[in-house]
Amino acid sequence: MPHSRELGKQGEQIAADYLRDQGYEILERNWRHRRAEIDLIVQSEGILVFVEVKTRRQNTWQSAERSVNAAKRDRLSNAASAYMAQVGHEWELRFDLLVVVWPAAEDPQITHYEDAFFRGW
Repeated sequence: MPHSRELGKQGEQIAADYLRDQGYEILERNWRHRRAEIDLIVQSEGILVFVEVKTRRQNTWQSAERSVNAAKRDRLSNAASAYMAQVGHEWELRFDLLVVVWPAAEDPQITHYEDAFFRGW
């Protein structure tokens, strides 16, 4: 079982592979704007999707879903706005959360929350 930083990197790779297998086109990985980082920026069927990836071992004190608090959502929203301005984005968008739970000595389990939160929420 990898340590936390390596676990996060491997979780992001698992998430990218999963999304690619689901038909998403990977546009960016670890895109940064100021203090924010968007783990994955993908596109599917004309929708631009900003994906936050959370990788956890099964027994954690805080669920991955709850760790995307209001401050994190604001940073992601601001970074998404900067990305859209940079690429001249004019089509639909959404924010997804992809949770990778990786218990010791087991295969990772993936849960994909589409439209996990709204911009400015």
